Amino acid sequence: MRRVSMRAPRRNGFVSGLALAVALTAAMGFAVPASAQSEKPQYSKSFVKPAQQASQDVNAARNKPEVVAELNNLVAASNALGAAKGDAVAPAQAQFDAVAQRIQGMTSAEYKELQDLAAKAETPDDKYLAGDLMNFLGTFTGNQGLRAQGLQLKLDSGVLKADAVQSSWFELGQLYYTTNQVDKARTAFEGAYKAGKIESALYAADTYYSTNRVAEGLDYLEGLIKARLAAGQTVPLEWYGNGLTKARALGDTSKIGHWAALYAKGGNTPQSWNAATTLVMQTGKYGPQEQLDAYRLLKRVGALNSVTDYVRYIEAADSRSMANETLPLLNEAISKGLLAKTAGGSVSADLASFTTTNLDIATKRAPEDHNSIGAIVADAKKGANGANARDAGDVYQSFGDSTNAEQMFQLALQKGGVDADRVTMRLAIAQADEGKYADARANFAKVQGPRAPLAALWLAYIDSKAGGAG
Repeated sequence: MRRVSMRAPRRNGFVSGLALAVALTAAMGFAVPASAQSEKPQYSKSFVKPAQQASQDVNAARNKPEVVAELNNLVAASNALGAAKGDAVAPAQAQFDAVAQRIQGMTSAEYKELQDLAAKAETPDDKYLAGDLMNFLGTFTGNQGLRAQGLQLKLDSGVLKADAVQSSWFELGQLYYTTNQVDKARTAFEGAYKAGKIESALYAADTYYSTNRVAEGLDYLEGLIKARLAAGQTVPLEWYGNGLTKARALGDTSKIGHWAALYAKGGNTPQSWNAATTLVMQTGKYGPQEQLDAYRLLKRVGALNSVTDYVRYIEAADSRSMANETLPLLNEAISKGLLAKTAGGSVSADLASFTTTNLDIATKRAPEDHNSIGAIVADAKKGANGANARDAGDVYQSFGDSTNAEQMFQLALQKGGVDADRVTMRLAIAQADEGKYADARANFAKVQGPRAPLAALWLAYIDSKAGGAG
């Protein structure tokens, strides 16, 4: 399956080198910030003087020689922490925290001053400025909590421009995530998503995954998908891939089938169908009978994408049993240059041998199967159990005769003594081929056991055909 990337929030390195570099050079004051909507900020009278003083004090604190020296150490520690992996993370985090605590000790008076200033904020512009100062001080002192408090104040002010709302919510989510405040992080990522930062949805879902609540995260993500679809909005294929990847890691076959179906239908391309179906086959460790129905699905959606797909389909169908199904497959693969009777180019000697052997068998058996079907049907009607009726249905299905296949599979189920899930699935496939989508849907829904994930893919196929109408 195509790997779907998702940049998860990082737990280490919550103050980037770039942010610290900005903190080293920028000065805070009363200039109108680009991220705010107000062109002429309106500050309350009781706020102006303490705000001016706080701005001067924070800037002066940043320029103290002892602070500047530690800032260089903080940048280095932040970069080291961001690059750390595995066992190196803990000591890198400890080093960063040690530097940050030293700077915070040097700026404790400014910290208190900003807390007092925030309490005096009345107007939206008051709140924005107080929050901005907090975020600034929090950045160059490595104080995660102060940065979060400042961002929240800026968001609460209501004066942020739309793009700044997105980025502020997203940054706030990352700040909370890095300190394991996952509920607050999720709320912040949701705020970014609602403000238009679409990729934030996966970060919100990750707050469940990262705390071993994968099933809840999958339900959460599917809820977002359903909401977008209901609103007529597109859903990024990456979302489906994220869910499928997590379902696979969870090891729940029913969820794997469910998310494979979502991924296949969501992408609705030969690549997405092939990737999802292949994953289900690998996870289910299917034998030839299950593989046959999987490759039949790939055939119907035009997703036989490689020589491997054709070879495995032909092997699963078996030219000795379903010659009328394998013969067209062989000819189709030959026409695509994937198979050939003689070795050459991309066709190896083994593939050439495979091709000629199966062509010989299928060419001989195809008319014989047509000639013998009448006797098989007669045995099916007389049989004490449904085995002969199942076999007759299989032969008809290999012909592409869905009407007679449907009748034989129904007879097999009535007589019993057969693998009900296998026969029910093939009955549903025949009905789907006839365009009886409602009947097919009902029968695919009955399939249990190892075939259930495969049935979920077939249900997705029905959904893709005329909305699944019956």
